[in-house]
Amino acid sequence: MHNNKYPTMKLPRFFYTLCLTLIIYAACTSGKNHKENDEEVKSPAHENLSDEKNFYRQYAGTVEGRNVVVNIQRINGDFYNCNYYFEGTGNSISLSQDSVSSDTYYFSEYTNEHSELDIADDNVSLPQWQVSFHNDSVVGSLLSADRNQKLPVLLKESNSEYVFSMLSVFDSARIFPKKDSSPLAYVGIASVVPEGTKDSGFLNNQLKKMLGTDSSLSIQNGLQTGAEKYLNDNKLKDEIDSSDEDLNEPANSPTSLNYVGIAYNARGYVNFCGFGYYFLSGAAHGMYEYGYTCLDVQGRKVLTLKDIFNTDTITVHKLIEDQFREQSGLKPSEPLDSSDILLHGSLFVTDNFYFVDGGIIFVYNPYEIASYATGVIKICIRFDKIKNYLTPDFKTRMSL
Repeated sequence: MHNNKYPTMKLPRFFYTLCLTLIIYAACTSGKNHKENDEEVKSPAHENLSDEKNFYRQYAGTVEGRNVVVNIQRINGDFYNCNYYFEGTGNSISLSQDSVSSDTYYFSEYTNEHSELDIADDNVSLPQWQVSFHNDSVVGSLLSADRNQKLPVLLKESNSEYVFSMLSVFDSARIFPKKDSSPLAYVGIASVVPEGTKDSGFLNNQLKKMLGTDSSLSIQNGLQTGAEKYLNDNKLKDEIDSSDEDLNEPANSPTSLNYVGIAYNARGYVNFCGFGYYFLSGAAHGMYEYGYTCLDVQGRKVLTLKDIFNTDTITVHKLIEDQFREQSGLKPSEPLDSSDILLHGSLFVTDNFYFVDGGIIFVYNPYEIASYATGVIKICIRFDKIKNYLTPDFKTRMSL
């Protein structure tokens, strides 16, 4: 048996920040509906980013002296969700907001090998960004996990190929409408929204599919309608259900969180990242998942693996298995069931994937190949290792 390089987890740390944001905001609004921006209205000039509650920005610059591209999304003025990649490495790194002190923001780093799967535990030390926002720049430092190294972070806002803003809805309602002491149901939905370009219609339609909203509604109205439906569906009849003591416990408040952001935005492609978390009253734990949609905006289509690989599924399967062995510390000849990670000692070719400059990442949600405790597993394959298996068009677009 080999040491598990995918640590046990409950949920990614950023979930707790987002959940706290939802609860605080819902409590402050006392059940009043909340909307941000209009779907096709451009964001205001950002002389001071702190004045904008919701936004999406793309930055380029250096971290550790190496070139990076960073996607930053701000939700409701309280929560940042960020990701970045070093040009050419193929490894996408997530940043989850830890805290803010004065004008300095603290973010923990999560890579595909160890951190997306990390437990929400302050005893687990991760690399940390300590940065501040200055008009069109982000400056600060990256501290190593052991805090012995401090490397510069220097970023400038870049002109992303496709421009987006953010919309969000946060709300709450009593489970037992007639009881003042009733636990609350919580709902939060946030999404990027394309700003008036010729591609907005195509991008909007794909976002609506990811969000599960009515295609005839604007994204803003769809988010609001979805939030209202969730709260209405979780209202219980006082005279029948309030006798259940478990349902009266605040800890059993049903919760729904959904978020769609951007994982990649370049070369005529946009890769959306969706995150969903659901908790039902009385459940042992909540359930969450990540879902990715890769779009060829130039070609007006959703990408499948056939658009990326020029080989058969069996070969792609082997490429994924080989990379899993490498990430898990298995020897090339060792069977997958030598790992203590997989539930059934096997993998499958998932259509839940995304890519960045340098590589493709296959994403497996809890229970798909590993236990809930293991969490999400990401298998990242560098393009320079599989160049011969990629389609000519994709290689040309990605400058491979």
